[in-house]
Amino acid sequence: MIAETYWLNEHCVRHPRISGGVVVMLRYLNAWLRSQKKGECSLDEFKSMLERDGLRVIDVEGTLLVAGLGLKDDWKFYLDTFKWDAKR
Repeated sequence: MIAETYWLNEHCVRHPRISGGVVVMLRYLNAWLRSQKKGECSLDEFKSMLERDGLRVIDVEGTLLVAGLGLKDDWKFYLDTFKWDAKR
């Protein structure tokens, strides 16, 4: 779980106006874990990790989103353009 928490802090941003796709974030996390030779994280493990970190996983018409969290690369434009104060 230490590697997953590191990835979350380094590759994601937190902001109340952001919602990120759980499956997409899990795909990126697992690619990173494989590159670090750490194995993979299951969907259930990832959802549990998010919830332990105080994040809420929601189902919007069959799509799992995590409220308040998104991939840093996806939101960088908005963060830079609108000067949102996003926590890492």
